[in-house]
Amino acid sequence: NMFCLLYALIFTLKENGFALKARDLFQSRVVDSFKDHFGEGGSTYSKPMFRPILTMLDLEMRDDQDANEIDELTSWALDEDNFEKKLASCEIAWATFCASPMAVLGEVCFGLAKRQGETENRNILLQKAISLVEQSVANTASLPYANMYAKGKLDAMKNFQNACK
Repeated sequence: NMFCLLYALIFTLKENGFALKARDLFQSRVVDSFKDHFGEGGSTYSKPMFRPILTMLDLEMRDDQDANEIDELTSWALDEDNFEKKLASCEIAWATFCASPMAVLGEVCFGLAKRQGETENRNILLQKAISLVEQSVANTASLPYANMYAKGKLDAMKNFQNACK
């Protein structure tokens, strides 16, 4: 499936400053192709990753989301049942290709935390980001790339946390 083929490429592009290109590629080759072939109600093992990846890429490439969009994304990120529980079962499967789902979710929370200003939500999102990426580090101990990726993100999050104190 196209998701498997492009998963690592999306992260390579993002990490090298091409988040917009990564988002366009993911949207057109994975999300839109899936909808064209299976329809809105279609299902696949990778579908729960679509929104987190698109959100992560949006947060990476844009600083201009409006407050309503950030509030909606924050509510989604803080809803454990709709967020991390949906992806827990595929953690290792996707981590064998690249970054683990918990690392992706951690990046979403981190991106949202950086947009909160000095609010309680920033601290909650930052703690959740760190917790999710710590889970990723633990879960991917035997997967060198996914583990290195998670450790790098964890360091950035902890540095941000220390700068906010």
